[in-house]
Amino acid sequence: MKDGFMILVLILVMITPMFPFLLKSKCPNCKKRKLEHLDTEQRGDGRKRTYITNYHCHACGEDFEQNKSGPLVPIKKQALVAEEQASTKTESPALAKTV
Repeated sequence: MKDGFMILVLILVMITPMFPFLLKSKCPNCKKRKLEHLDTEQRGDGRKRTYITNYHCHACGEDFEQNKSGPLVPIKKQALVAEEQASTKTESPALAKTV
């Protein structure tokens, strides 16, 4: 009985360093454990405040966001590029006036 307990303890000690790999989130797109936590941002103010966590998958290159503890939602890269282009278009006339 005592030997069986010692073997169990040794197995648990050997498995412990692998826990972070086993507990890492899976990518909903490619189902691999390659998600990296990027940052957590706070949106809103007062009682309407919510926390958005951003993730990046190194296997498929997709970016995701998670509202509090909800599901991972893919971030539309095209929408982000369009927003950046729109912001640069609105900034360029202002820059032309200052020059």
